Amino acid sequence: MILRFGWDSKLIAKRNSLYKLYKRNPQNTSTLNALNLLKKKVKLQILRDSKSEFDFETSSSGVWNSLGKLYPLSAQVRSSTTCTADMTNDYYLSISMPTNDSTNNILASCPLKIQSELIRVPFFFFSILSGKTVSKI
Repeated sequence: MILRFGWDSKLIAKRNSLYKLYKRNPQNTSTLNALNLLKKKVKLQILRDSKSEFDFETSSSGVWNSLGKLYPLSAQVRSSTTCTADMTNDYYLSISMPTNDSTNNILASCPLKIQSELIRVPFFFFSILSGKTVSKI
């Protein structure tokens, strides 16, 4: 950006020199307070300059043209590989088919203790809850 709207370059130099002083003696709170104040002033100055630059550009060439000038977009990067529908289908088919490897088993076998308990209780059913049964719990 071109700094042409009331930019004070001495303000940044003051901030930088004050920062160097603060780094030499970090216990000095007055230097820290002055440094924080100058940081705020520099940020505000940059914000005002950016806004006035954008206002100047939009008044001369319109919003979208000025956005393109101030913030140009980088060229889109495209992948050099191509993928067809058959390639995609083959990939998902290959990862979804079961294999004979024992390492690919997702579910482990049921432990013997649980199997014996399941044999004793052969069925499962829902019962209706009433106020009495809930209060007993």
